[in-house]
Amino acid sequence: MGGHTSGFALLNTAVAIDDTGSVWSYFNLADNRDNSGIVYLKDSTALLIGGMSSALGVGQLATTDRVYPHLLLSVAGPNMVHARTMANGIQLNDGKVLVAGCWYSDGAATQAELINLATNQSTATGNLNQPRAYPTLVATNDGNALLFGGWGIYGGEFSGKVEEYNYQTGQFTVIRDQLFTDDPDFRVVTDFGDDMQHKTLPDGKKLFLARKFQNGTGWRLFTVDPATKAFEVIPLYLPVADTLTGKIFTYLPPIIYGDPNPWQILIPQLWTDDQGLHHIELIYGSTTLPSTFYKAASTATSTWWPYYAARAPYKNSNFESAIIFIGGNQTSNFDPVADAFVLVLNDFADVNDPDGTPSEFTLEQNYPNPFNPETVVRFALPVAGFTELKVYNSVGELVKVLVNEEMSAGRHEVKFDASNLPSGVYMYRISTGNYSAARKMLLIK
Repeated sequence: MGGHTSGFALLNTAVAIDDTGSVWSYFNLADNRDNSGIVYLKDSTALLIGGMSSALGVGQLATTDRVYPHLLLSVAGPNMVHARTMANGIQLNDGKVLVAGCWYSDGAATQAELINLATNQSTATGNLNQPRAYPTLVATNDGNALLFGGWGIYGGEFSGKVEEYNYQTGQFTVIRDQLFTDDPDFRVVTDFGDDMQHKTLPDGKKLFLARKFQNGTGWRLFTVDPATKAFEVIPLYLPVADTLTGKIFTYLPPIIYGDPNPWQILIPQLWTDDQGLHHIELIYGSTTLPSTFYKAASTATSTWWPYYAARAPYKNSNFESAIIFIGGNQTSNFDPVADAFVLVLNDFADVNDPDGTPSEFTLEQNYPNPFNPETVVRFALPVAGFTELKVYNSVGELVKVLVNEEMSAGRHEVKFDASNLPSGVYMYRISTGNYSAARKMLLIK
């Protein structure tokens, strides 16, 4: 919905795609919506808030759009107290919408507001304790809301204070001075194109991604509990780079996928090769055990950078789990693309024969890698046979026997727990029949 095209020309159009992927339907919005916030409402409609007012990327709109996707219809919503761009919002328990944040405007970045959809009126709230653009908001079970993360008003990244909005007083109170108590250098990854609808785990907690933006590199998944307001880091190490090629990974925020079963967490992983081609892959895990993730066989490539593409779950009769990417840009905001693709979760299956017996022996790279302290090793056997899978340290000493038994043909996986081992490079080797192979893995504690 909205955005801008070549030369930063603003758009007031929206597009919907059917489940076959072959029919695209377009409809007009009431106003231009470039860098506007999207609030998904409980009645399956959406509220678009603010956006750019000029093609130069500066200037804000105070207007809103009420979008009815099932009708391919949009109508003008209530005007806001402040003109805003790069704002965000959340619908509270009482049905009102809390809106906060703005880029390039001190006043709008400092003061939030409350939109009453029943009366089409908006009223100012108390001030935020830390002005910001594009904050993340979570409605809590007691009717309040948590606000955290975001960008600096005129650019720049920060961890940010965690604030609580009280619906009874209309005021914000700081409840945490930084996102994580153990490290002030992480920020929430909630950038353009992020799908804010599909963040809820089956237990009601919200799942988010954080990136270390200074003093090193790193990624974290964490949850926010609307009932207790607790922040919890998931003990999972997301690799910052491929240990063999050295290519740096970029992750996009997680999408929780389920209708209702099976519930899955999908996280796109991006990297760029030496020829400038962008690779998009998927890691996935179960919502019942969010600390264990696997790397899927799924992969896609593009000549354009899909980081700012709009993303959402996509399911039809041909596949159960997939993410659709729409739009993106070549090199910067000024050269967007009109392309789209669907990245399908193929699991660990052989892409050419997803349901049959593997056609050849394979030993996959462990995942995650680097890891701490657990990782998963996967391998495929086209025929049954006695199989050994062993782990050695950097001087060739055997440290762990993972498999030492007769195994059936098929795809297998085994977990390696290195809790009692020191950091370092390890090698794992498989031997079965006339086949043997080895790979390296990196333990970082």
